[in-house]
Amino acid sequence: MKKKKKNSSQAWIGIVVTIVCLVAIFFFIEPAQIWAALKEANYWYLLLTGLGLVLFLVIRAWRWRFMLENDVPTLPIFHVQNIGYLVNAYLPLRLGDMTQAVLIGNVPPVTIARGVSTVVMARIVDMTFMVILLLFTLTQVETMPEQVQSTTRMFGGLVTAAIVLLAAAANQRPFVRKRFTLILNWLTQVSHTAAQRLEQKITHAERPLLYKPVHLLFSILSHLDTQAWIHRIDDFLMGLNSLTHLKSSLILITYTIFIWLPIIGAYYTGMLAVHLEPTIPMAAFAVCIAAFSVAAPSSPGQVGVFHAGVIFALYNILGQPEAQAASFAFLYHAVMMMVTTLMGIISLWATGATFRHVIDTTRNYLNKKEAKRKI
Repeated sequence: MKKKKKNSSQAWIGIVVTIVCLVAIFFFIEPAQIWAALKEANYWYLLLTGLGLVLFLVIRAWRWRFMLENDVPTLPIFHVQNIGYLVNAYLPLRLGDMTQAVLIGNVPPVTIARGVSTVVMARIVDMTFMVILLLFTLTQVETMPEQVQSTTRMFGGLVTAAIVLLAAAANQRPFVRKRFTLILNWLTQVSHTAAQRLEQKITHAERPLLYKPVHLLFSILSHLDTQAWIHRIDDFLMGLNSLTHLKSSLILITYTIFIWLPIIGAYYTGMLAVHLEPTIPMAAFAVCIAAFSVAAPSSPGQVGVFHAGVIFALYNILGQPEAQAASFAFLYHAVMMMVTTLMGIISLWATGATFRHVIDTTRNYLNKKEAKRKI
């Protein structure tokens, strides 16, 4: 019952985010203007947009196979990836990311922990590339506000530092494993002692409001399964092996560049469809802002947040006509949803799975994980 309520609340969060974003869009831009721009669009360009999205999926599957050290053939990876995107398109809070990890974790010799680490790593690498690409567009787009430039540089530094730390940890797994073992053992001992002292020194009548949450925290930490957590950390770092060698890192970077080139091209042709006059830096900038706007888990298919991010990039920052900016956002998102749905259905058919089975498998894993955490 609690799980159903939690899932329901998550769905409502996504719906609220979608409604707020769409209401804001139609408050500032008249729907009639958007409709007029849509009627004048050249829809033949959208065929190229769809082709770019398909190429994105294919190259992304190749990169995932490389990150899994070629332990799984490309076709199963491609199908798992497409199914995950299909789940993300129709369910909130990026459940599809976990779906990808769970499904690929059921393909020997890959484990779910390794699947999770590669999915997370792919997101980190993509966001890092977006930051670097955005820094490049700053020098090419003349209308960029100074505040946006400074924020981007700061964020880029933080992401780069995170990548360096993860690469160093993955390259020194025995050292990290040893240190984390010491830290977790110390943490469990200290938490156990702290929980006992709280019980002894504070009577029931004197307990302040924060006593229960603090005592609960110490109790949870004192019962940590150190070996299980070390195993999870080690599996996670194993999924980052592609960062541990110069050659592997260069291959990963090359894959990432080629993954996003078709998307930049898809944005470019989509802008041509609504009679904007795009440049490659303009398209790249819109890609970056859109990626940042949908980075946080929210609504199904990023409805609303994607549109708001793209319109903000094209209209508020780059000064493009608002009607064309909005019509591009709606058209591109529609093409993206069609491609995602079609490829997802094909992958479900090819693997003999059903959408319900995929969702149940993912949620069963999450439920088991939650139950173990409570124990």
